[in-house]
Amino acid sequence: MRYRYFAVHDGDYWRLLTPGHYIITAYRDGYQPLSHRVIVYERPHEEAQRVDFHLQPLPQLVSNSVQRTFRV
Repeated sequence: MRYRYFAVHDGDYWRLLTPGHYIITAYRDGYQPLSHRVIVYERPHEEAQRVDFHLQPLPQLVSNSVQRTFRV
């Protein structure tokens, strides 16, 4: 199954998941998407697992156009 969830403006997001295997992907415009494989275990009375994503900016595209100066 695929679900889409959205974060607030600064990227903060949390979601509690039931035990199981997941592939979680984080996206943001201008950044390289990043996926993590996560196994959520049932561990009563323990802190929930945390998965952080550190996205890398996409490389800036270099224009192949040539700038020219004309004298009038």
